[in-house]
Amino acid sequence: WPWFLEPRAARRHPLGMGVLVCFVTGRFAEEVESLDDQKVVDGCIEALRKAFPKKSVPDPIEAHTTRWGRDPYALGSWTYYAKDS
Repeated sequence: WPWFLEPRAARRHPLGMGVLVCFVTGRFAEEVESLDDQKVVDGCIEALRKAFPKKSVPDPIEAHTTRWGRDPYALGSWTYYAKDS
């Protein structure tokens, strides 16, 4: 689980809700795409809890998993962040 990001636009939500995005690449992305959604979420939460053992990492209220590599029109994706995004 190499890359987690809290999008700038999602910070300071008026209700205190947070958004966290996880990006995976390469062969690991192919492995993740083969998992069911719950296993993907479980893997992300496990990685966060290992990375921050002294913090309370709650289970998500909701999760969305994409599989761009299996999309016949996309066949993968590319991520680019503009400065200060």
